[in-house]
Amino acid sequence: MNRPLITIGISIFTVFSILGLFGCTDRANMNTAEILGGRVETKLEDSAIAAELFSRAEMERRFGYQAGAGLFESSLLERAGHYSEAVFSAYKDIAYARSYGSIDQRVIEDRLEAVLASGSALGEETMKSISRAVRAIRAFNLKSWEDCISLMEISFLSDSFSSWMLLAAQIQLSPQDQALLNAYANIQARYVNFPEYWYFSMLHERNKDLARDAAERCIQLAPDGPRALEARNVIVLSYNLDQKDSVSLLIVPEIESIATNSIVQGNPEVLRGLFPVLALPDNPSTLYALGVIKGLCDNAPVREWVRAEAKKADTRLAERLRYAGGSL
Repeated sequence: MNRPLITIGISIFTVFSILGLFGCTDRANMNTAEILGGRVETKLEDSAIAAELFSRAEMERRFGYQAGAGLFESSLLERAGHYSEAVFSAYKDIAYARSYGSIDQRVIEDRLEAVLASGSALGEETMKSISRAVRAIRAFNLKSWEDCISLMEISFLSDSFSSWMLLAAQIQLSPQDQALLNAYANIQARYVNFPEYWYFSMLHERNKDLARDAAERCIQLAPDGPRALEARNVIVLSYNLDQKDSVSLLIVPEIESIATNSIVQGNPEVLRGLFPVLALPDNPSTLYALGVIKGLCDNAPVREWVRAEAKKADTRLAERLRYAGGSL
């Protein structure tokens, strides 16, 4: 006899929680038209659960992701008997935490192992669904795109987390497929605060300005996240700078944050955080930072501090500080 679904549901989304954070087909050979044409392999027969899931999806599109949203969706999906989709939904919270740099890959593997361990007691068919989803997630994280695609089902929601994973994997294999790129763009509303969404967008955007915008969004969401440096690489290359300059690059919100903190604290020393970007060759970010620090030099203590630092600085940074402090 099967266990009550609610009991099963609690077991999976509990093992997926992060220390207080919150029909199948062969996808390897599926073409774009099949993905975008609305052919559904996973169906929800419980109308109340389906309605709740659609409402939750719409809330996420309008108001953005909230920690724990994936676990809530997972509990609903398990009650409906969709264990594979439930694993992907629960994993969403893990993936968001990872993309913000809150956890590392070791923690993810620990959670996946725990899910497999919990599923072993739920019956053979249920275990197959759970195992398939876990293998797809692992393949995705290992960049084994074909394996990932072959293990995934078509979700009943075009912008579910499993749909995002599937599209991201498909685009990695077919980066010139405009229909796939359009489908990826069409789910943006639900993933606007997911750094990983912008990372994949950045990789495959053909327009340089849009690629840079995606990179900037990725950085703004998670300045110290696992994709931030690669996103900075994209920006510096778009400015015709050397890749080594990536570690010094700041985007506009970061520049403004440093300036604001200096003002709030009444401490010009905070502006030292702008020195690496000020030392770069001419580019929009450096010129913006120069304009900001020059504006702050209207304040006499800041101006005197900048002039003093200019005397100690080398070459390009010294020149920029002298200009900002009015001593050039």
